[in-house]
Formats: sequence, structure tokens, C-alpha cells
Amino acid sequence: MARPAVRWALLTDLIPIYPLYALFFADTGMSAGQISSLLAIWSAVSLVAEVPAGAVADRVDRRLLIAAAELVRSVGFAVWALWPGYPGFAMGFVLWG
Repeated sequence: MARPAVRWALLTDLIPIYPLYALFFADTGMSAGQISSLLAIWSAVSLVAEVPAGAVADRVDRRLLIAAAELVRSVGFAVWALWPGYPGFAMGFVLWG
């Protein structure tokens, strides 16, 4: 049986809605360039936060970090719902990243 961390990673990334994000953003009236820049923001934040997140992970309990990460990601989705537009989507991706 897979370890809990492996099961969590599989469940977290097994979300079939990922391909629909571009359609969701286009439905709000954003151009292809804006959608691409949102995905670039998401990737850049994830890349820049990788090393600091690893340093924090060395010092803080894993379960606490997983809970905090999911809370921050949920806030990002809430920002999308409350502030649908380029700035809100960008802020949501920063929180998610």
C-alpha cells in the first residue's frame, strides 16, 4: 500500500479540471496573451518559492505544512470566485504557486 504522502500527492494532482482553466479564463473575456501570462506567473512563483518552501519544510511539521498549503490554495480559489478578472486570477495563482 502506498504511503500517505504518496496517496495525498496523487489525489491532489488528479484533478480533471486543469485543462478547463484556459476555457474559464477565456470565458471571462481574457485574451490568449493574458491567459499565457497567468500560467507564466503561476510557474514563476512556483519556481521561486521552491527553495524557501524546502527550507521551511525542514523545520515545520509536514502535516501542518500540508494543511497550511491547502488553506492558502483554497484562499486562492476564493479570490478567483470573488474577484474574477486578470488581477484576481493573478493573485489566485500567486497564492496557489
